[in-house]
Amino acid sequence: MFSCSSNKKYKQDLFSDNVAKICKACYELGEAKDTSAIKPLLTRILDPRISHDIRFKGMSVAECRLGTLKKISNIDALKKDNTYIPDTAAAKFYLNWAVQKGYLKDKNDVDIYYFK
Repeated sequence: MFSCSSNKKYKQDLFSDNVAKICKACYELGEAKDTSAIKPLLTRILDPRISHDIRFKGMSVAECRLGTLKKISNIDALKKDNTYIPDTAAAKFYLNWAVQKGYLKDKNDVDIYYFK
């Protein structure tokens, strides 16, 4: 069972500079199916940085965040190819899904891009 305080910490970890910490937070929030994490999960979801931590080796931040949204929504919008390019279509799909379900007011509530 997850406590509110640990989920709060994991939501803060989503904004870390440490890729492994972000991926660990994504994993834990996905296992908890924490819908309160949808906005921070979508923020900078197209982050291409790759983890070199043994637990998440080769996974990008985008892949970790998208996988968590897949767990929370029970909808698989991910492409099946193994590229290191963030899946913009899946990110936009989950952004639209979050707006439709009322987790976000509109698409402008979050900035999905890592680079500007």
